[in-house]
Amino acid sequence: MPNVKKLIEDFDRSVLMLALELPSAVHFDVSKKWKELKDQITAVGLIQNYDDFENLKKLWEICKGFVNKYKPTCAESVYQVESINLACPEIVEEICNCVGYYDIDER
Repeated sequence: MPNVKKLIEDFDRSVLMLALELPSAVHFDVSKKWKELKDQITAVGLIQNYDDFENLKKLWEICKGFVNKYKPTCAESVYQVESINLACPEIVEEICNCVGYYDIDER
């Protein structure tokens, strides 16, 4: 089974490489690359429908945004750097808004 993180990292790298190689990269359709990635993930049964893929894409963007903004260098920095630590409740809220909150009725 393919590694989803690796597929997404490869996607990020391919978009970056294309942006560096093409002078008209501003007009590059990133949605086409996302579709290719979705097709790869769907083909192996990791994602069942389009909404799942859109949520994965949104979740990836939330997490990448957090890493780009707070620049944690290792797991320990999440606990030891105050600005990162204080931002964690916000990212947890964003993640739960994306993937859903625990449903008490599903116990």
